[in-house]
Amino acid sequence: AVQQKKPKKDATSAADGATASLRRAREVLQREVGRSAVTEAALRSSNESLAMANDEFSAHANLWRRGGALLAQLQRSRYFETGLVLAGVIIFALTCIRVLYRRLGLRNIPTATTTTFTTTTTFATATTTTTTTTFTTTSPYRDEL
Repeated sequence: AVQQKKPKKDATSAADGATASLRRAREVLQREVGRSAVTEAALRSSNESLAMANDEFSAHANLWRRGGALLAQLQRSRYFETGLVLAGVIIFALTCIRVLYRRLGLRNIPTATTTTFTTTTTFATATTTTTTTTFTTTSPYRDEL
């Protein structure tokens, strides 16, 4: 009888040990399931934040593209306006030169000069010879511009 109680006691203690081990395993699994739920909630929140960030980034990317196009247009306008100002300065300088040219009297240079030389030669024979020579020269300057 002593021998029969021992195997029953061993079987009971083995069953108790297995039951305790299963309870500990169950508790560990419950804790892990709780952690998994917390982790899942954190992942959901993170995914929502990432989705909102993606939407904002898409909106900002569109604004950046439009802003870049506007900057390029402003750059082209700057070059065009610089050309207009340069052309205006050149026209103004040429006008100033023309006014100075006219004010300094350089316009009074004749455009065509006609010079007449009359030579009278008298000989002892009482013969008079008159020679008229006409020279015409042109100037590169015009009287009226």
